[in-house]
Amino acid sequence: MKIFKYLIFAGIMLTLWITKPMWMPKTNYHRSADTSQVDDLVKTQKEERNALLKAQDKEIAALEKKFGPKSSVMKILKKHLREKYTEEEKFELLPCSPVREGTDGWTTVCAFRLKGSMGQDTYTINHGVVTQH
Repeated sequence: MKIFKYLIFAGIMLTLWITKPMWMPKTNYHRSADTSQVDDLVKTQKEERNALLKAQDKEIAALEKKFGPKSSVMKILKKHLREKYTEEEKFELLPCSPVREGTDGWTTVCAFRLKGSMGQDTYTINHGVVTQH
């Protein structure tokens, strides 16, 4: 009985060894190879992305030099609106559109509610000076 177990085990191992090409496909990936096609594609995409981000950073830096810092635009606009509209006028600022570059400065469109009516204005901010269009 003990020998029978070993014969069955040896038969299974022999069968697996003979049929190995059928159930274990060969791989194209070799550890000694430098990179695969996917690695090359990922590297190319990463380089393109970094180049694009660098170009965008240069463009934003040039615009900030020309118009002032973009990050402070909404703070300046809210301060301007608080000074323009007093509390008794019941002014409520609604969401504004994203800040974009314009010909005269950073431009955004803001909606607001004033005394029960709604309005919308375009504002241009250039080095802290707010202009309403």
